[in-house]
Amino acid sequence: MVKVQMMSIFRKISEYLIRICVFQVGEYKRGPLSRYLIRSLKRHYDLSDRFIELNPEYIESCIKILEDLGGARLIKEAADDLAKIEYMLLTVENVQKKIEQKGGKWIEIAIQPSLEKSVYLVADDSQKSSHYIYAIFAENESHEWEIFFHHVLSQVGWEKATLEFKGKSRKILVTSHLKEKHPRSNRACFLRCHSPGRCYGMDKKYISKHLGIKKDLCLFDYRGTHHSTGTPSEGGYYLDAETVFHELLHRHSYSPHQIWVTGFCLGGAVGAFLKTKYHDLGIHYVGENSFTSLLSVINNQIQPFAYMGKIAIHAIKSLDPAITSRVEQDEFNTLEKFRKVTAEKKNAICVFINTDADKILPENSGGRLYLSASKTNSAFQIIHVSTQQNNPHVDQVFDDEKVWSKYLEIISAKN
Repeated sequence: MVKVQMMSIFRKISEYLIRICVFQVGEYKRGPLSRYLIRSLKRHYDLSDRFIELNPEYIESCIKILEDLGGARLIKEAADDLAKIEYMLLTVENVQKKIEQKGGKWIEIAIQPSLEKSVYLVADDSQKSSHYIYAIFAENESHEWEIFFHHVLSQVGWEKATLEFKGKSRKILVTSHLKEKHPRSNRACFLRCHSPGRCYGMDKKYISKHLGIKKDLCLFDYRGTHHSTGTPSEGGYYLDAETVFHELLHRHSYSPHQIWVTGFCLGGAVGAFLKTKYHDLGIHYVGENSFTSLLSVINNQIQPFAYMGKIAIHAIKSLDPAITSRVEQDEFNTLEKFRKVTAEKKNAICVFINTDADKILPENSGGRLYLSASKTNSAFQIIHVSTQQNNPHVDQVFDDEKVWSKYLEIISAKN
């Protein structure tokens, strides 16, 4: 009897801990113990993240910057009626309008190649230039512009630089530096499924890189995260992403083939749910350090955590009929999702970006996903060589110039 009781207690502790690990920010509100454990986990796991306190005021300030940039902040009830999901649509058109309202410009400029960092020279003959930048500046720097520049634009993460032309110089923000001319993109929106260890406003690097090349973005928080209500669960996360996806189609008038659903780590599994369910409509997919399944990640951990995760993995699933009747829960099995796709649609693109020496994922996780997706999609795999000593899994893959150049080539060719 005592042994049974001890096993029951051990199982309950395991179930509690796996929810803490999987739904970090979503479980943060549970109580002081949860907050302490999540902060401890993030100190150990996400060494690149100095905002481990998950301070609501800090999170709100990140979102406010995007809102002041022109982002539309919206709320939509999930299909199961168990949560309200906050999302933000950040379009190039609205950001351009906001910049122009403040007296600025956001334009493409042909430049001469230069070895001097943060100084760009306007090309004498733009027709012969191979280098281009997207730059934001104001011809007349008013007080209103200075406030907007320092409190909003400079906070997004774009490069502060100097533009030199005809013996003059101007302070600018470089949103992107292109070393070759890419085709002018048609309308496209990148639907971001972030890591459960973050909120959407914290993904500044991802936002600045994609908005910087003039791509629309849709960002959202899973249920239980910041202002999104409800209780986190695997099925709930899928429905949250699907809710926002339908908003893009029906409220914001994007066509399915204009949508790129993207995700990091577990967010890649959430994005794969959308990709595989709506594959026939032609949506695209980008996974960054995505795993084949959550169980494979658990099995890759040291004991006793691997054992605890295996006996408790069921705790991530919802038991509510409002969710179970709408979505299959497979313990975030990304590989199985892609295996179920049978219709070949080679005009749809899947991109898998993986970090070498990733200590969290089993070896060749990305390669297995790539091979599976390539049977029905036009698929690509890009390897990021990390310089991160502690945990390459959380390295910023788009900071790698080779990765970014190849990625930009792929998405530009489609759009």
